[in-house]
Amino acid sequence: MSQVTKEMWIMAGFDLLVHQGPNSLTIQRLCEKLNVTKGAFYHWFKSKSELDMALLEAWSDHSTNSLIQLAARKSTPSERLQAMIHEGFVQLLETSTFNDVEIALEAWALSEPKVQKFVLKIRCTRFDFLFDIFKEMGMDKKSASQESMKVYCLALGISHLPIRPSKTDLLEIFSKYF
Repeated sequence: MSQVTKEMWIMAGFDLLVHQGPNSLTIQRLCEKLNVTKGAFYHWFKSKSELDMALLEAWSDHSTNSLIQLAARKSTPSERLQAMIHEGFVQLLETSTFNDVEIALEAWALSEPKVQKFVLKIRCTRFDFLFDIFKEMGMDKKSASQESMKVYCLALGISHLPIRPSKTDLLEIFSKYF
């Protein structure tokens, strides 16, 4: 492989994480996967820890930050909720890659405190965004918290199913919130 980009390292890291588990995330295995030397790794990353953070940031950007930014552009709370569910959860949940990475990161978090902390931060960010939407819709704190939990638990639960619901099924499941 001639020129390995940072994105390629990240994608290779996700592939190893999903298919071989967190213990497979080594510089040696990544280099073997990309057919490059360790020097190529150090061109992009100062350390394995820096790669780990790049993986977590990429996941956060793709699965959370971009969705929140997309939904936040909508003018009403109902439109933001619909965008978060339809354009966010439904599109991500119908993608097996997202589900696989989400599950692999949760497994990694069980054995790595920095990953656990990062995953918790992302979960809180997602939950807080949903909570704020429900509050803007006029719910009291308790009701907004409960509805946020329902939506978020539903999305997380679906991501762990052994079958992949179709987009039509996902839209029907979330239809209460449209």
